[in-house]
Amino acid sequence: MKKIRTAAIVCWQQMKIHYTKGKTFLVVCLMFFYIRGIVLPLSVFSEALQEPITPWTFAVLMNDNLFPFVITVFYIIWVCDAPFFTPMHLYMVGRCGKRVWMIGEILFLCLNSAFYTAVSFLLMIFCSFPRFGFTRSWGKILGTLAFTDASGEYVMPFEINTTVLNRFTPQQALFYTFLFMWGFFLFMGLLIFLFNWLTGQFVGTAAAFLLSALDVTITNMLSVRWRMISPVSMMRISTLSGGFNPSLKYVLVFLITGNLLIAAAMIFLTYIKKN
Repeated sequence: MKKIRTAAIVCWQQMKIHYTKGKTFLVVCLMFFYIRGIVLPLSVFSEALQEPITPWTFAVLMNDNLFPFVITVFYIIWVCDAPFFTPMHLYMVGRCGKRVWMIGEILFLCLNSAFYTAVSFLLMIFCSFPRFGFTRSWGKILGTLAFTDASGEYVMPFEINTTVLNRFTPQQALFYTFLFMWGFFLFMGLLIFLFNWLTGQFVGTAAAFLLSALDVTITNMLSVRWRMISPVSMMRISTLSGGFNPSLKYVLVFLITGNLLIAAAMIFLTYIKKN
């Protein structure tokens, strides 16, 4: 129990350091301007229809061909300096031991990916004001854009995948979007941490950038079979059709197994890695 409390303190200290960095505020500002640019034409269309922009819009945006890639790149920048060594690092490791320190860092990455997902969603809502509103259904705006040529007339900077509207309720779509964003951002964060720590270079960060770009490459060049190893592709619930595409069960197994294996490797390596 004492070790768990100590790991929680390590996590808390890391959160205080991370969320007061200039880089963190810069990423939030860049996300705001990017999401604002996406939502602005939607606000114009919302005013023309006199219908609100619903929270379900976020799930639709996360199934666009470009939006999830950009949001993932922002997250990689958010955690690119893993393993987050600070002037307090040696003191903390000396006080609590490497294994407890590592567990605290893993806990931080779990919370950090959830926090980043929440920030992305809240920025979309903030950028939607004063046109934001709530409905139980997908709403007239998304339905009109998905099934008519209105998106071309109003020059929307994103595509609405009709598969999402046809296969999922708004609540299901948003739930799975949150779950997969959290899970795959955690996966990316653990991957970056592990390989940056092992090599002492930004190898993990480079690998994460390559993985994030895989989805865009699949859309334009590669076979859909590559979606089976593409985190951004699996984050998009419109691709979960089975066959050559990943299924819902496959993605859940991938997330659980992948995150547990990387976390276990990080803890195991504290036994054999000297620094």
